[in-house]
Amino acid sequence: MGTGLTLNALRWMTLDQLHHVTGIPSPTLDFSTLRHHFDAYQGIVDNHFRYYQFYGNMMLVFLALPFAPDIGPSWPNGAAGWGFWGALLVVFYLASRDTLTKYYSRAAAMAFPTLREADGVAPWNPNRLDIWAAEEADNPEAIAAAQFLLSRWNPGCEWECGTFDPHRAFAAWDSPHRLAYLDWASRESSVN
Repeated sequence: MGTGLTLNALRWMTLDQLHHVTGIPSPTLDFSTLRHHFDAYQGIVDNHFRYYQFYGNMMLVFLALPFAPDIGPSWPNGAAGWGFWGALLVVFYLASRDTLTKYYSRAAAMAFPTLREADGVAPWNPNRLDIWAAEEADNPEAIAAAQFLLSRWNPGCEWECGTFDPHRAFAAWDSPHRLAYLDWASRESSVN
């Protein structure tokens, strides 16, 4: 357990910061709003953040392997060994970016009050969220929030629920929805 916690701390100091600097903004989560939706949030953690921890921590382990006293002198061996080592580093790095992005986007969905119970949010299923927003959502706040999340998930896709329009969204949204969007926008602009 101590090794895992140490790796988590090292990952937080290095890889988390690298991801934030290179375009993955960290959401501001209001945990007081999650008390009624704890199971959904726990599902997001279990299905995305735990995988991020694994990929990120494995990347750190593989970075350290060549310097380990018992392993370093004998591995990686030759060009094939170094190629395998480098390929694993790339795979762990890309997988960590993917799972962290998914964790942040799912956690951000919890910031929009009308989406907390929406079909397709937890567990995350963008197609189900799209259908829910197009066919079942009964208010413009929810539809605009779903359009926003889906536009972030896959900007090039033409979703059934329509295209996100920030002007229409602001006209429909109440204060908590506007704040959730503005929180994202302020983090996104500070990264870019």
